[in-house]
Amino acid sequence: MTIHILHGDNIVTSRNKRQSLLQEYRNKGYEPRFIEGDKTTHAELESIITTVNMFEPDVILIDNLLGRLKSKEKDACLQVFSKSSLDKPIIMWDKRELTATMLKPIPNAKVEIFKESHSLFPFVDSLIPDNSAKSIVLLHSALKQNDIFLVFGMIVRRITDLIIAQDDPSLLTGSPWGVKQTINQSKSWTLPQLLLLHQQLLDIDLAVKTGNTKLDLTSQLDLLLLQL
Repeated sequence: MTIHILHGDNIVTSRNKRQSLLQEYRNKGYEPRFIEGDKTTHAELESIITTVNMFEPDVILIDNLLGRLKSKEKDACLQVFSKSSLDKPIIMWDKRELTATMLKPIPNAKVEIFKESHSLFPFVDSLIPDNSAKSIVLLHSALKQNDIFLVFGMIVRRITDLIIAQDDPSLLTGSPWGVKQTINQSKSWTLPQLLLLHQQLLDIDLAVKTGNTKLDLTSQLDLLLLQL
């Protein structure tokens, strides 16, 4: 049995790898079976993994099991993988970075971790008025190491946090240093400016997804940053 474990905070890259692995198995004639690991029971998991498909082999995709909150049910699910009769390929994906303790129950898996590049943080920290030139340089530096959709998502998240920082800073989550940085950054903006920028980001997202623009997402962000 081959088990792939994909995890880390760079969700876009890890999901791309998940899809790539899935396609490799599909090309070999495997039929995918999906399991929500944070909700499944051990009985359901064992049934899906051990049931033999008479017509075409299965590849099992399990999302967010290893990062699930500790419980007796989770422990029972992990015990399923210790059975010697399991012979289906399994792709396990988690939306967070897993600890060594979380990985320990499946010692022989092929583990890959996907981390967000540190180049993203100087870029989103640079998003303040009258700083267009620096922001654009940092944007293209970040794009050398990160997927454009991950970068776009980080911009949306930061602008959302800046709005929260002006409205009710107590709602911000993260490290004390990160929260302090967000609050300080928000002071460079007015609330109407942030709300307008947030709406512009939503408009770009809609235009790209519906094909209602001739510009790619990178070009759209360049134009948006020029307006800061």
